[in-house]
Amino acid sequence: MLKKSFVGLFTPQFDYQLLPTRLPEPEQVAASQTVTLYHPRKAAQRAPAAFQIGDKVKTGQKIALYADDPAYVIASAGGTISAISPYTGDFGKTFSAVTIKIDKNEALDDQFAAQCQEPTLANALDFLEFTPGAPPLKTLAAADKPIKTIMITGVDSDLLVGTRQYITKTRLADLTSGIKILHRISEVDRIILVTAREAMQGFGHIGAEGKSVDTIYPAALPQLIMKNVLGEVVPAGKSCEDLGVCFINVEAVVSLGRAYESRHVPVRKILTLINKAENQRIIETTIGTPIRDILAAYSGYRPGGHARLRPHWSGGQKR
Repeated sequence: MLKKSFVGLFTPQFDYQLLPTRLPEPEQVAASQTVTLYHPRKAAQRAPAAFQIGDKVKTGQKIALYADDPAYVIASAGGTISAISPYTGDFGKTFSAVTIKIDKNEALDDQFAAQCQEPTLANALDFLEFTPGAPPLKTLAAADKPIKTIMITGVDSDLLVGTRQYITKTRLADLTSGIKILHRISEVDRIILVTAREAMQGFGHIGAEGKSVDTIYPAALPQLIMKNVLGEVVPAGKSCEDLGVCFINVEAVVSLGRAYESRHVPVRKILTLINKAENQRIIETTIGTPIRDILAAYSGYRPGGHARLRPHWSGGQKR
């Protein structure tokens, strides 16, 4: 991954690792007993509770912990709420950790199917904000920063991670459906799919422009994509959204397409598992699965040390 010149004429560089053309289905990892979701509101003793410990929930059910509070998470597994407790995450952000004890005879919730016959930004915000990939729906809905261009990133911004590459290569039908949904709910005409230069083929009929970036780190970062693909420099103190550009990763677009096609909220997440030898495994598991369960499933995959799990975090749930 680190390239050096033998003659010292070039600066050493890190390259993103590209996945092979032919890819198997992701390896399935099941949560053993519980899933834990992070509700974007801290547990408040005085607030009227809409859900309590002992309540039954269905897979795909919307959980708004407090009455008259729009914040929610989606139950990624059916079962019984076994714990609700305060949790402090990255940068001191506070959540309510909602733990669900899984019922093996879980039932599917039908609220999304009943209320979302026609895709709109309002019902997407109401149910799909924390689906895999975390679609930036609030950004699309913000009236003070109108979006003119949507950039779908099919390249991973972190070294060794292959999640977005994998989804771009293997979920083309859902990606095409998701792009149609994006056009419809956002009313944005220009949507661009960004992939690695070596992986540009095969995306000519998905409803979005195709653009490429180099495989040299950090070319996949949004500010560099803005400069190299759109020819725009993001000024200091400004964001891409300030310039009318919204970035959404390919997993979020696939989630939108799958949700409206299946009439169920997606609750499974694709991850890249990396060991110390820098070997990758693409796995799929239920959102909220304890990391200990994933590492336990690959206890023999860590020669000489620990594996690294590279999920993405956004909103109230582990991505």
